[in-house]
Amino acid sequence: MVFSYFSTAGDMLWNYTGLSKAKGLISSVAGNKTGNCSNCNINETPLRGALNFHRMSNLSACGNGFIRLAGISGLIAVGMGAYGAHVFSKETKSVELKQVYDTANNYHFLHTLALLGVPLTRRPLLTGALLSLGILLFCGSCYFHALTGNKEIRQLTPYGGVLLMIGWISMAI
Repeated sequence: MVFSYFSTAGDMLWNYTGLSKAKGLISSVAGNKTGNCSNCNINETPLRGALNFHRMSNLSACGNGFIRLAGISGLIAVGMGAYGAHVFSKETKSVELKQVYDTANNYHFLHTLALLGVPLTRRPLLTGALLSLGILLFCGSCYFHALTGNKEIRQLTPYGGVLLMIGWISMAI
């Protein structure tokens, strides 16, 4: 039994198919009709809709920058979450600022996980750049506002949110 990967508009959709042959595990994906791997000269047997484990094993060659960025972003998100849970909640007197901080941290975690999927997209540089800038502008401005109380930086928050939404769209197309 294999989980297959669709190469249509829903690139991130997984489907339970029930394939039992091992050759279905190493096949083309994402519109690669010839079965040739872009990272090497291995010619694979194309099988529409099956997961390409060879490509999955070479993700570090294709998108290691965004995987590393997701690791760094995850480290920062965990640190900011710990600060928010143990220090920020005791120092702040405003429930509103705590909610802003928690929203920033939740979105930071969610979009950090999305960065891990960037190498699987058709346009990883575009998608990764949109998500990264969106995290920086949206979460960064929310963190800054919550920590300082300065509302002037909040004018950047909607731009970050729009970049995150466009990043999700670019992941789906």
